[in-house]
Amino acid sequence: MTAPLLLLGDRGMLGRAFRELFATTHRTWAGFDLPDFDITDLAQSQFRDDSDFPPDTTIVIVNIGNLDRGGIAHLLQTIVAFHPRVVGIDAFFRHDKEPLGDSVLEDALRQTPNLVLPCELLDPNDDGTFDSIATSHLRFHRLALRAGFANVITSTERSFRTVRYFSPHEQVAAITIPSFPLAVAATFDSAQVAAFLADHDGVQEIAYLGNTDKFYVLDWSQLSADPTAAQIVHDKIVLLGYLGPQFTGTVTTLEDAFFTPLNDHYVGRSFPDMYGAVIHANIISQLLNHRSIHQVGQPIILAVAVLLCWCNIGLLSSWHRKLPLLYDGLALVMVVVQSLVVLFLTVYLYHQFTLRMPTTVLLMSVALTPTIHELYTQSLVPLLRAVVEHILGLFRRTPVAGILLILAPLQLAAQDATILNMRGTLRVIRNGAEVPASVGMVLSLSDQLQLQSGSAVTLVTSDGRSVRWTKTGTTRIHTAIAKAQRSAIAAKFAQYVFKEATSSNPDDDNYRRTMKVTGAVERAVTERRGNLDALEDVLQTTGIGLTTTAVDPSMRNLIEAAISERTIVVAFPHTTYHAGDTLQIAWFRSKAGTTYRVVFRRSDGSVAAELSASDTIAVAVRSRLGLERGIPYYWRIEERDGGEVRSQEYCVAWLRAEDEQRVLDDLRQIERDMADDPALAEQLKARYLEDAGLHALAAMSYSRSAQQCNCSEYRRALVEYLRRYSYLP
Repeated sequence: MTAPLLLLGDRGMLGRAFRELFATTHRTWAGFDLPDFDITDLAQSQFRDDSDFPPDTTIVIVNIGNLDRGGIAHLLQTIVAFHPRVVGIDAFFRHDKEPLGDSVLEDALRQTPNLVLPCELLDPNDDGTFDSIATSHLRFHRLALRAGFANVITSTERSFRTVRYFSPHEQVAAITIPSFPLAVAATFDSAQVAAFLADHDGVQEIAYLGNTDKFYVLDWSQLSADPTAAQIVHDKIVLLGYLGPQFTGTVTTLEDAFFTPLNDHYVGRSFPDMYGAVIHANIISQLLNHRSIHQVGQPIILAVAVLLCWCNIGLLSSWHRKLPLLYDGLALVMVVVQSLVVLFLTVYLYHQFTLRMPTTVLLMSVALTPTIHELYTQSLVPLLRAVVEHILGLFRRTPVAGILLILAPLQLAAQDATILNMRGTLRVIRNGAEVPASVGMVLSLSDQLQLQSGSAVTLVTSDGRSVRWTKTGTTRIHTAIAKAQRSAIAAKFAQYVFKEATSSNPDDDNYRRTMKVTGAVERAVTERRGNLDALEDVLQTTGIGLTTTAVDPSMRNLIEAAISERTIVVAFPHTTYHAGDTLQIAWFRSKAGTTYRVVFRRSDGSVAAELSASDTIAVAVRSRLGLERGIPYYWRIEERDGGEVRSQEYCVAWLRAEDEQRVLDDLRQIERDMADDPALAEQLKARYLEDAGLHALAAMSYSRSAQQCNCSEYRRALVEYLRRYSYLP
């Protein structure tokens, strides 16, 4: 009896599990944090015994802190002298900086054997690939033996996200790009990595070994001072990454920090618990040691759900016949008890056997069984009997009326629809023949619509409903109308339930759109004093200012330092798509120059257009400058007289006309839907624009939202957005 007592006792796992489940339910609903919580987080944050997970001594993490490029170069030289087997740097060096520091860093990278550098995946496509990648400057990136994307999969698109899964590799056009941890692990032991990939395909759940307590961790200042550093680093994997200004053992800054399932505050999380470099170390350890989280197959779950539902219906039917007065209470107790048992089994299997059991279908089976039973016995069966008796009676009394009743669906099928407006190329297939479509054309429900890419049509049905259809290909009219019901909430809920019920990985379908890059720390610190630290005026207009706690007061000093005699600081994202003909650019006046020019260059370096300005704001009109849509242009601000004072280089691409129209239509729809709350409308538009890569417009919408509503949440959303894209230190 010892084992059952240990399991069921007040200190046993079952007792703890039920207490945690009740606490979780209360905190989750109180904080509305459901999207970022997984029931298995309990297994890792509350029931996990760290002594069961021995440290991985093959990985050494070195904190680069706030070292500049010269400091990182010196650090690399020290590490190389200790003869590591692999060196991975989780940091980007995107632009040329101070010539001496760049030269020293380039030489240090060249002397580093088995070097792995990160890249960033950009712009996910609908076909499961990415549009392009971003790397460090070519002078640095070309020195790496391997490169891998540093993007990690996050559970939501919010600024602080939980990382549960990783993708071993992704497609950029026809090229397969490995992840940064995979590139490091393959450089260390390609055979082990090949064996892991042979057994595991696609997105994998991270089997976390632990935080910094499970790896060798050294601060940059310890390498030369610690006499054991040479022995620790020799023949190991060395990861250089950001672990705070100084390594303290915990997360002390929000830079390159993420939530993980190991976070003690598993619901209503208040502060990230792991830096990006440590997440990469966990994935590398998982690849080399073949740790994995196993998944209960969906067919097994469906079979168990059907069996459970069948047993419950039998039990409910028995109670309904024998204990009618106690039926409702017994049904409620059954649902509560079985739901808690399912949740407990989920946590227990994950904790004991690293086995993930999807709970959605099982919980739906338990929760809906009493309702289905009551609908069937008390509503559906009597209703069907009444309908059948009514139809039979109608046939007996008036056969003609019965025939008309049967033909009613055919009469409904003859209803028509009218084309209200259309965009792009649209054809109607009627009786096997193609007919050109036109506004006002009347269509029968048996006709077919044929849309090419980028086309759209709005139909008005005979009952007054409007239906917008944008799906490329051929679709029957009645199908288009049926799939575009007015009840958007019901449709979205049904889609959500179907996805949760049939997907073994809730983050699998859309994970590419929530992938965030780690190591986005521009080195040295002076690099981060670039374009977007200069948004002091934007912050002031929102009421945040530099003297409040929302932004570090030291930012004022950083801006002063950034406006040097050789630098023009620009308030603009480094890379953005843009909708609309005009593009407004603002910058801080350099101390050496008073008149400027904005130079747009093509990818081959040739000048596409120039724009002169005597102030610190310029408006670029695409059509007047002769710039084309869909082509990336690289621009920077220079002194008009050809002096050496200039800004960093930025990239902008105007959307193609059809893409721009789609974006504008979506923005107008948001404005119509949220007409009663303009501030919320701007917030939704900002999130939409950010997801679409229109970062210049997104910053404006975040700013307008904060201006229109004196709300700390909207101000915080603006600051978090600026931090995400390195606007703020």
